[in-house]
Amino acid sequence: MDMDSVNEYELYYGNDDKSHANVYTLDKSVTKYKLTGLFPNTMYRIELTAYSSIDPFARERLTIQQRTKEFSKKIFISVCLR
Repeated sequence: MDMDSVNEYELYYGNDDKSHANVYTLDKSVTKYKLTGLFPNTMYRIELTAYSSIDPFARERLTIQQRTKEFSKKIFISVCLR
């Protein structure tokens, strides 16, 4: 999908047992998003879906898994959209 045709993003993240899951709709102008309030030493599934402004049925999804650090005062994952 051409980045110029992206209308908005949907960002989902959740841990393995889905006890901590969130979904956010992000404007196309957003280039970074920081996931905060995460649990230490926990595997998270992160899905970023881009929706097209040209075709309402066109979308692309990227899925990654990331484990947070075991010992840290500030636990977060930064997601870059572009």
